[in-house]
Amino acid sequence: QQQQQQQLHSPTQVYSARGTRAATPHEPPVGVGSLSVAVAGGARTSVRVGHVAGAPQPPYSARSRSAGGAGAGGYEGGSHSIPPGTVGALVAPSPYRPQSQGAEVVTPRVCSTPRTAYTPRGHTVASATPRAVTPQGTPVYRQAHTPQPGAHASSPAAALGATAPAGAGRPVVRGLSARGAGTVALGAAGLRRPEMLVAAEESRVISDGEGDAPPPKEGEASGAGGDAGGGGESGDAPAPEEEEVGAGSEGEHLAKAEDHVAPSKQARVDPKCWLIAGVKLAESKTSSPWPSCSAKWSEDCTNTGCCTDYGMKCYRKTDGWAACKAKCDTKDEKNETWSCDVIDPPTPRTFDNCQKACMEDSSCKQAIFNSDTGGSCSMSGTRESKVVWAGDNFNVSLCGEADEAETIETLEKKVRKQLPFYEPPWPLVNCSWGGEDCSKTKCCNDVKCDDHFTNCYGYSCYKKTEYFSGCRADAPPKDWDGTWVGGPREHRTIYPAGKEVAVAGTSLYCFMVVSWDAPRPKPFWSTEAELADNIKKNGVGIMQCDAHDIYDGIQTPKAAWGSFSNIDAFQKIWKEVDEKGTWKKHDWTVKVDADAVFLPNRLKQHLDKLRTPAGARVYLENTWFQFRFMGALEVLSRGAVERFLELGHTCIRGKHEGGEDFFMKGCMDALGIDHMTDFDLLHDKYAANDAPCNDGWAVAYHFHKKVISWNWCYNEAVCGNRAKTCDAGIEVEYVMPWKPNGAG
Repeated sequence: QQQQQQQLHSPTQVYSARGTRAATPHEPPVGVGSLSVAVAGGARTSVRVGHVAGAPQPPYSARSRSAGGAGAGGYEGGSHSIPPGTVGALVAPSPYRPQSQGAEVVTPRVCSTPRTAYTPRGHTVASATPRAVTPQGTPVYRQAHTPQPGAHASSPAAALGATAPAGAGRPVVRGLSARGAGTVALGAAGLRRPEMLVAAEESRVISDGEGDAPPPKEGEASGAGGDAGGGGESGDAPAPEEEEVGAGSEGEHLAKAEDHVAPSKQARVDPKCWLIAGVKLAESKTSSPWPSCSAKWSEDCTNTGCCTDYGMKCYRKTDGWAACKAKCDTKDEKNETWSCDVIDPPTPRTFDNCQKACMEDSSCKQAIFNSDTGGSCSMSGTRESKVVWAGDNFNVSLCGEADEAETIETLEKKVRKQLPFYEPPWPLVNCSWGGEDCSKTKCCNDVKCDDHFTNCYGYSCYKKTEYFSGCRADAPPKDWDGTWVGGPREHRTIYPAGKEVAVAGTSLYCFMVVSWDAPRPKPFWSTEAELADNIKKNGVGIMQCDAHDIYDGIQTPKAAWGSFSNIDAFQKIWKEVDEKGTWKKHDWTVKVDADAVFLPNRLKQHLDKLRTPAGARVYLENTWFQFRFMGALEVLSRGAVERFLELGHTCIRGKHEGGEDFFMKGCMDALGIDHMTDFDLLHDKYAANDAPCNDGWAVAYHFHKKVISWNWCYNEAVCGNRAKTCDAGIEVEYVMPWKPNGAG
């Protein structure tokens, strides 16, 4: 009983192979763990400790598989005798690990002596007070003192007769970047006591009271000279499964734990974060305070409360299942019942909470919040300056102590110098045309529409034989293999660039095509020549662009709706545009019909709002009607024009269906030119959009086949009514009130 009472107030001791004290834990142990260590003579000792509340055992105990190498004066640890040659024999487990079942356990006691670690020769390795925490969460302890050779260790060990033997030496631990008697990070692995064992790959070395020691140079082995033997490499190389404790080498190891869990995060003293919005920086060894969001339909989102797919919510079905869906019905397609309660994330996935998580964790130096896919937070223990992407969905927090302001602000300046960020162009995808082999491309360019161009669909690739696959609009013949190989080309959309992304400029090269000798399409309409002369005379329309040209057209066969079939004619015009080369000097090329009232300055306002990424190959879808691209106003970026002029001739295949605009759009899609959408660009009567021209926002109004109605519309757009009531207006002979399908 006296022995047990003495143990209640004494720190637990950990011994080296020579009987010297190695460490003294004192925190309340909870849980179980085990160590596999070597004792003098080569025998192995397995130590298993733990705690069950209310158990009647002494404070600490351990089971020894071998008593080999026991030194004199063995230490009694409750019901099992632990020889002083046993390393790590009496280490208490930690509250970081849940209690295991069926373990050989004892009732713990709280000790009050600070932990101090020693080398096998009695030199201090670390004190109990953490100086810092590594990015992975491992505590780092500053060396308290280094006893002189031959001196006794601190009083708890000395009381048990543990005397440091004579002989100089510095602590060198295999796998650590240690120089001299510095500070090392200690971890406790299987016992979930990270401060009790050297954590080789997560350690941080601090010099003896002189601040942080410099890291090893690239290619330099860790350790001091050759003292570490064959284990001097730094980095993440795994340690041997079992390490032996030597009998006097400076490279002796204290112990080898079976596993490791980082301790809980430590709070900063004076935390502060710097925000860089709209960018994503490089990262290394990231972690997240939140679980990953759930995929739609198939994954249970009960615990996450968030969905990776846009527009989805987490709906509860039963108490044991919830799924991400666009909407929820109390009875699903299988007639199963859903409660349809919406489950939100346990912690709101916001930028503020992501930044807060990093600020409260001293190991976090950089956090990146992404508002897409339900919201994610990526934290890392290093700060980076390289911008890898930019977008308004990203926000970067650079966190640290307030006294790190100068360092972090310098890094922020490096980031700012890389802005605006230039997005790399989207990759071009090659697909096959009808009649070509699509077995390798696995996609098809051709599109088929009904007579009104209201329903359009792409071709699919089917296997015919082992040697050929073809694109078809309908099912393959019976003599084909018939295996579906791929579908239509992707109709790829480019979205507006973020505020830190470089965007295309707004300079405009505009042109018209005029058939000067063409007759009136209808008796009461003006000729193309009359409309063009009116535009030139008043200096409006394309004349207000940064550069403009009027190309001579040819009279073409008349189409049923009064316009002209003009696919082949416009191919000739685009060749002239290329030869002239003015388009290369401007950000956008705009083809405008003479019967469209066109306002270039408004187009620039729309382009500002669209924020097209610089260098993007795009055309603008200009209306919701039919195939979404009406030829009265065709707007192409410089990259799109370059691609079309280079390969547009490959789109001429057999019979031409539709007008020039349908052909143009289909060809650009087939060539891999992307698109952006702005349905406010064009008001077109062909699209049943017959309204006054005074909405204040449309870029072009089509069609106005008579000069007088053209001028009325222009005045409405710039002056607010059909008469010239402002300096920018055009003089008109008379004014008639607007009416649908009337005089205009």
